[in-house]
Amino acid sequence: MVKDRLPELLQRSNSVLSTVSATNGTALFQRSSNSELKLAEMSAPMDAILNPYSEIRVQLAQISANLETMSRMVQTINIRNFNEKEMDELRTQNLKMGNQLMNKFREFKANMPPENDFTLEARMKRTLFYGLYQSYIQIWTKNEEFLQLYERKLKKNLEMHSKIMNCNSTEEEIEELIANKTTNLFVGNILEETENERRTLRDLMDRFNELKKLEKSIEDVHALFLRIQTLVME
Repeated sequence: MVKDRLPELLQRSNSVLSTVSATNGTALFQRSSNSELKLAEMSAPMDAILNPYSEIRVQLAQISANLETMSRMVQTINIRNFNEKEMDELRTQNLKMGNQLMNKFREFKANMPPENDFTLEARMKRTLFYGLYQSYIQIWTKNEEFLQLYERKLKKNLEMHSKIMNCNSTEEEIEELIANKTTNLFVGNILEETENERRTLRDLMDRFNELKKLEKSIEDVHALFLRIQTLVME
C-alpha cells in the first residue's frame, strides 16, 4: 500500500512559506531602515538651506503685520484713540528689521553659488534668494508709501491747526515743528527717516534690477549649456 504523503508535503510547504515570509519581512525592514537613514542624511543639508530663509519669512510677516496695524491707527475712525508711543515703536521696529534683512540679503548674495553651478542645491539657493528678496522689496515699498501718506497727514493736520490759531505757518515752519516734536497729534520726527528709507528703497530697487539681469544671464548660459550638451549627444 502506498503511504499517503499529503500531510508531510503540506507541512514542508508551510515551513518553506514561513521561511520565505520571514526573509521578506527582514528585507523589507532593512529597506525601510535604509530609506529612513537616507532621508535623515538628506534632511540635514536641506535644513541648512531652508532655516535661514525661514527666519526671513518670519521677519517679513512681522513687518507686514506692523504696517497693517499702523495703517489702522491713522485712519480717521481711530484718530481719537491714536497712540503716539505705539506708533513710534512700530515704525522703529520695522526700520530695524528692514535694516537687518538688508544685511542678511547682502550676506546671502556674497555667498551665492557660482553662476555656472546648476546643481539642485545651487538652484534652490538662487530661487529662495530671488523670491524672498523680491517680497522684501514689495513690502518695503508699501512701508515707504505708508510713511509718505503719514507725512502728508501730519503736515495737513499741522496746517489746519495753524489756520485755526491764525498763525499761517509756512511749510518750513511746519517741518520744523515736526522735527522739534511740538505737536501732540501724529508726533514723530519722521521726515528724515522717511528720506532715509527712500534712499534705501532706491538702493534696493537698483540691486534688484542688477540681480534680475544676473539671473537672466545665468538662464542664458544654462540654456546654451543644455543646447551644447544635446548637440554633443547627437
